[in-house]
Amino acid sequence: MSISPAHVPPELHYIIPLAEKHGSEARMASFDRRLGRHVKYAEKLPKKAIEPLRKLYEEIDQKGHAITISKWLDAQNDNENSPADTTWSITGLMVLFEQLGELNIVPFNDGKVRLITFEEERDWTKLPALLQYLVEPAEKYGKIQFEIQIFEFLDNRMTPEEKLELQALSVRWKQDCKSINKWLDEFNITNNPEARLVYFTGLLIGLALDSGRL
Repeated sequence: MSISPAHVPPELHYIIPLAEKHGSEARMASFDRRLGRHVKYAEKLPKKAIEPLRKLYEEIDQKGHAITISKWLDAQNDNENSPADTTWSITGLMVLFEQLGELNIVPFNDGKVRLITFEEERDWTKLPALLQYLVEPAEKYGKIQFEIQIFEFLDNRMTPEEKLELQALSVRWKQDCKSINKWLDEFNITNNPEARLVYFTGLLIGLALDSGRL
């Protein structure tokens, strides 16, 4: 995806080339039939592709820009003029650093350059009484965002109790889907953290059902 430099702080322009090259794909997981599981983007990277990422990682660390990137991305949640392709790819770059760290590759495994999440204030009174049952599961599952994190949770971390909880929730979600979608149309996920949590909870349920994991 193409990044709009005009919307990125000048001091962070040096991360744009590799964010454009890897960021979008790093947020997607592909299913490997041979392994029988979804494979993260970092697992498929050749060594020659990792070296430029290593140099960039070290530069970000030396400049202390992990917090700068995280704060800038967090601010874009309230910026309606921020291009989605730009934030998507730069977030993906940070996700890729974490994936490489999980593979125990130096220096990514030191955890110094990571996407820092900032807790947002939420107002669940926006949610109508009919849908208030979504608050607790949305707070729990809505933070698991995008396909790669969702499949990692479903395949490696979901407990039997959570599976039962999500199965029951999926039934109610199906019953109330029109009301939920209407509410999401009214409260967009960019400017409303409550809507974002509900949306990604629904995405998790949908992917789990479609893939036979629920």
